[in-house]
Amino acid sequence: MLRNKFIRSFGLLAVTVMFAGCPAGDVKPDSKDNSYVKPALEYRGIRFENQSFTGMDVAWKFELISKDARTATLAACPYKLELDGYDPISGTIAVGGSLAGDNKMMVATSVPIPWPESRAEIKTLLDRKNISYSFTINCNINGPDGPLTVSAADSGLVPLPKIPQLSITGANAEKFTGKDIRLNFEMSILNENTFNVKVDKIIYKISVEGKPLSEGEIQVAESVPPSNEASYDISTGTLSGDENKEIRDLIKQPKISYHLEGEVFMGGFTVPVDDTGTVSFPR
Repeated sequence: MLRNKFIRSFGLLAVTVMFAGCPAGDVKPDSKDNSYVKPALEYRGIRFENQSFTGMDVAWKFELISKDARTATLAACPYKLELDGYDPISGTIAVGGSLAGDNKMMVATSVPIPWPESRAEIKTLLDRKNISYSFTINCNINGPDGPLTVSAADSGLVPLPKIPQLSITGANAEKFTGKDIRLNFEMSILNENTFNVKVDKIIYKISVEGKPLSEGEIQVAESVPPSNEASYDISTGTLSGDENKEIRDLIKQPKISYHLEGEVFMGGFTVPVDDTGTVSFPR
């Protein structure tokens, strides 16, 4: 049964050009030598979009700010994205429009991260946790005095999707009528991503005192929401000592050691479960 526990969390080319009539501040009609004062190109933010185990996009936003009262036209903004371990990715933001006086112009682009196809390669990629990047953009402008270029850059880390973490958060032993026992476990799955992770099934084997005791499979077909934790119950079921000497021997012990192992199938990945410990029978 799924129990969600809320926790605090933190492509083709897509182009957006926006105009705003806000004052640009220091607007100069001209310089002392009457040459055109080129606009400023300033970084305005980064977003990580469409994240999943099959790909993601990175979107940058910059702003062109006029510094001269005279009109200039924007031709295009070539960019280059360098990712650690990959060939450089180049593109051009084909935009147009004029810039003068107190005008500002927003320039944005979204670039898909190169993504492997096989599950093994995806797992290797995600094990990196993040990819360092360097992004440069040059906006070509036709000003009153001729062509000119303004540039900006950004660098940092692209956080990759995280394969959910598994842990055994509870284990206990029960005794019934002095001859039957049952071992119960609670397994938690922590999804730290911004997208749902579908859990398909859980297979498990339980050993006690080094000997196999129970095994099974749980069909789940549920999703763990973003930035949430879900818990699942695993049990040996009731085991009778009427015709099983090993069960009767276990009942006589104050505590027993266990080994829970198995796999959880989720999001196209298989995540192993492996936990050992001891449990005591209630008195």
